[in-house]
Amino acid sequence: MVFQVFDLQGSLSAQMATILVLFTLGYAGARVSAAKRAVGTLLGCNLALLMQLLLYTQSHHFLLVVLLYWLGLMLFSREHIHEGGGSGSVLVG
Repeated sequence: MVFQVFDLQGSLSAQMATILVLFTLGYAGARVSAAKRAVGTLLGCNLALLMQLLLYTQSHHFLLVVLLYWLGLMLFSREHIHEGGGSGSVLVG
């Protein structure tokens, strides 16, 4: 998204990569993929915000901060695997 908004080096290649990935999915696949990404982004941002609010006065406890972020990472990684998502380089159409 940053490549598409700002005039950065390699923006054309980033736009082409986005088009090529979405083009292979078709309209229905692109809608499903976009919905999953939107829900995942909203959930991840809200979890991170909640953790920041919980740790607002506890930021000097580095291990507690790392533990909470690690738990969030494991939770979302588990959900990613269970929904059948692969890495960004794998195209399933």
